[in-house]
This record gives sequence, structure tokens and C-alpha cells, in this order.
Amino acid sequence: MKTRIFVCFAVIHVCSFGNAIFVKEALLRHILDKLATLKNAVLEQQPYEHQNDSERESSREKTEIFLPEAHIPSRGRRDILNFKRLLTPVQKIGFTAVRHSNSAVHGNEIIVFGTSITNEGSAYNPTSGIFTAPVNGMYVFFYDLECMKINGDTYVKLMKNAANTGIESYCHGLGDIDNSSTLGVLYLEAGDMVSIRLSNSDSKVFGYKTIFSGFLI
Repeated sequence: MKTRIFVCFAVIHVCSFGNAIFVKEALLRHILDKLATLKNAVLEQQPYEHQNDSERESSREKTEIFLPEAHIPSRGRRDILNFKRLLTPVQKIGFTAVRHSNSAVHGNEIIVFGTSITNEGSAYNPTSGIFTAPVNGMYVFFYDLECMKINGDTYVKLMKNAANTGIESYCHGLGDIDNSSTLGVLYLEAGDMVSIRLSNSDSKVFGYKTIFSGFLI
């Protein structure tokens, strides 16, 4: 109710002077104040009891929200830039990795993508083929398999902490090279591990065009 009263008062006051710019500024200032209050509430709830002073300061810096100083009047383009910075995620996490050669994967083993094209946040391990979530959040994963023509029926699945997520794909690879692509979204907590595993009990050969990607939304 207080918010509605504030907005209505701002509109009436500004329109009485016939200056629409002040209306936008009043509304934007109100939104920024609300977001600042929300930020402070989140910081107060973070579990800092097991961190030392330097770790606490680092955690606050990572979650810091940029706000224009109260005594500086907001104007046009600067408002837009500030608001974009306010909504931009602080931590960037994402990777794309490929297989560097045509090679076999043994039955029921993790498919390792040994060449990282991108590995922002260093959450993907190109040696083990495992992505470890550094923070809680929603993650998108995509993989495209190049199955060699000697494979026969080939099944793979996206794994979370060694359990099947239900995100699976298939390619026949019989008589010709075959490709199969799959995309899925998972909620992960910090420390959860994601990988792609061959479901067949016998070995299968995957081409160097096989790719695995993931990123935090």
C-alpha cells in the first residue's frame, strides 16, 4: 500500500510541473531502493559464521550490487547503464569441451572431452570429464555425439552425482556416421557433479566432433 501511495504521489507531483523526466527518475529511484534493501537482507542471511574476516569481505564483494549515489541526480543513459550493471550476474560460469580424436569409450564409462574451448570459472575438468557446480543455481547442459559407423546402437545419458538424470540420447551409427544432440536444464547445488556416461556395456567409438557444453543461467 505504501508503494502505491509513493508512486501515485510521484506521478501527481511531477505531472503538475509538466516534466515527464522526473516521473521516470522517481520510479527508478524507488526500484533501486527496493533492490538495495533486498541485497542487504540477502547478505544478512548468508552463513558467515565459518568464514574468517577476509573470506567474509570477499563474499560481500562478489554479491555487491552497484547503485548510483543518492546525491547524484540520475539522467537518461547513465540510468540505463547503472540498471544493466544492477541486473548483470556477478559470477560467470560456462564451458565448452570437445574430444581431440576419434577414440573408443569403454562400456558404462564417462565420456571424457579432453580439450576445453571455454572454461569460465574452471568448473569443468577436462581430465575426468566431470563438471562440478561452484554455486547453487539452474544450469543448462548440451551435448552432441558423433557416433562412428562401426558402433551399432549407442546410448548415452547425462549423469548428476553418478545418478541418471533422465536426459538421454541415442544414435545408431550403423553403416554410416550418425549424430545425436540433447539439451537439458538441471538445478545444482554447489559441489554437485555432472558428466556424460556411455550406457552400453561394450565399447563405442566417438568422433572428434563430439562436444559437451554447460553454463549457469
